[in-house]
Amino acid sequence: MKLTELQVRKAAPGDKPKKLADGAGMYLLVAPSGGKLWRLKYRIDGKEKVLALGRYPDVGLAEARSRREDARRQIARGIDPSAERVAERQARTSAEKVESQTFEAVARLWMERQDVVEITANKSRWILETFLFPYIGNRPISEITSRELLDALRATEATGKLETTKRAKIKAGQVFRFAIIEGLTDNDPTPSLRGALRSPKPKHHARADARRDRAWRAQRHSHGEHAAAQDRASGKRVRLLRAPGSVPHSPAAAQRGCRGAGFRRSASVR
Repeated sequence: MKLTELQVRKAAPGDKPKKLADGAGMYLLVAPSGGKLWRLKYRIDGKEKVLALGRYPDVGLAEARSRREDARRQIARGIDPSAERVAERQARTSAEKVESQTFEAVARLWMERQDVVEITANKSRWILETFLFPYIGNRPISEITSRELLDALRATEATGKLETTKRAKIKAGQVFRFAIIEGLTDNDPTPSLRGALRSPKPKHHARADARRDRAWRAQRHSHGEHAAAQDRASGKRVRLLRAPGSVPHSPAAAQRGCRGAGFRRSASVR
């Protein structure tokens, strides 16, 4: 005898779990705690099994019957609905795991962990989002090969942005090493790319160097002229002191002149 919606709604719990049958192997299990669970009993490969169809009132009587019929069709094809459900659950879990371990997901987690100033964080985000995510962002980080990373970097290299390509490779390596530490991969493909990309040309500072050289020579010349002027002035004082009949204008001047020339003041000056 099939159940009615009223019977299901008014089913009261007892001291022990009780089953209210609806037919074709489906029944409502009423637990002592008051919970009402839809179950389907079936046989496959000579074994009796029970399949959960949902909890009342989240799953009403009509929906429970629809799920029962879906399960019976699987059984008729030789498919175990319980095993199929386990496989689907595992597939969802695997897909969620892969989604959480893509290069982009790991890179964003790495960026969150970085304790850097805002301008540095923005540069890292720009490089990753612009030059790496479009190519390998949705790939599981543990499956990315050296070839895949190289193709992504060469896409930027082809635009002539060699310095940006170099920085993108550095950022990729930092993300891969972070993933290794977190146990998300065992491989960092960046070291194998050494020499595979063109190196940016070094910036020349010829004009700045020339300006520094000119300033240095000018400074040397200025010091030389100053020293020469001092030498000429000192020589002139010596010549004046050595001239016959020359008398310094003052004892102090005579003393300075003698010191400069290496003489002592004469007694007459004293």
